[in-house]
Amino acid sequence: MKILVVHQGYEMYGSDKMLLSILKSYREIYTDACIDVKIPKPGILSETLVLLKESGMINSVSFDCSGVVRKADIKRWNLRFLYFLTFGLISTVKTCRQYDIVYVNSIVIIDYLLISCFVKNKFILHIHEIPMGIGMKFFKMILSKSKAKIIAVSNEVKFFFNRSDIHVVQNGSQAFEFQEKQIESQINILVLGRLNHQKGQLFLLNSLKVLTPELKQQIKVRIVGDVFDQQYFYKDEILEAIKVNQLEDVVSLHPFTVNPTEHYKWAHVVALPSTKPEPFGLVAIEGMSAGCAILCAYWGGLKEIVVDGYNGWFIQPNVSSELTEKLIFLINHKDRILEAGRNGAKRYAQYFGIDAYVKRLKETLLQD
Repeated sequence: MKILVVHQGYEMYGSDKMLLSILKSYREIYTDACIDVKIPKPGILSETLVLLKESGMINSVSFDCSGVVRKADIKRWNLRFLYFLTFGLISTVKTCRQYDIVYVNSIVIIDYLLISCFVKNKFILHIHEIPMGIGMKFFKMILSKSKAKIIAVSNEVKFFFNRSDIHVVQNGSQAFEFQEKQIESQINILVLGRLNHQKGQLFLLNSLKVLTPELKQQIKVRIVGDVFDQQYFYKDEILEAIKVNQLEDVVSLHPFTVNPTEHYKWAHVVALPSTKPEPFGLVAIEGMSAGCAILCAYWGGLKEIVVDGYNGWFIQPNVSSELTEKLIFLINHKDRILEAGRNGAKRYAQYFGIDAYVKRLKETLLQD
């Protein structure tokens, strides 16, 4: 048995972490299989994959970014993308012929997605994305022709792609150390993830700026993460918003870390004020495992993680005044934050542990 697992990332954000669990699932199913992994380029993820190779979980790691299509490619139809669509598929077809199973861990790996339209009983497509606008139309058009077995990370992803044959396997995560939280005077709010418009860091800052000085003194915010590739203007926008809105004493910016344990220990609340639907929300379940309450936008996969008023609270997406009101509510009801954190740890243990995830994924992979 020869298995190829193709992934679009090279860092250690949500889908990158899930790749490691996918590899674990395949190794447990096919103990003697040759499992090769292909990612765009070296990075934090490849360092981990090398360790997996040394342990015998996988057989090789290689690099190829030619087939990964980013949003900018679709919007601009740049020459690299057009050239690839014309000439790049031949090499990919030859590669696929060498394997019994080709597992494509994203819809943005366009060469493998296109080939899956013509080959049955070989491809498995795992969707971690909810594209918007022209991107959704583009991928839905191709996906409608695909003969791959399709797995989605949430029911919301399945809903957006509108295909009844999609299998849903909600993500799981390794547990972070649970701590019984205490709030002395300030509420610690953590925003962890990629720095971009979709994750809502600027939206949160705009909601914080209208708080009175007295209320601001009762909140501390950590924004943890980095930009993708060279998109530093996102970080510059956040730093400028902190300065212009005089939030230097409230908000601090921290670099991405592979191990965010210290941030989850510090936080009382994990905020996901996403301005577009999250396909799932791995940060939410990680925070729940550590005893953090969740404050998030009511859309996407987060609707399947948070029970409003039980382990966190929803706000209507992109309504700044509602986020401000919810922050004031939390300041005035600190005991509710602690209760929600305890409830979240229970909900994590019941539904979102990594062992339960691997079990669900293995069952799905073995289905005909």
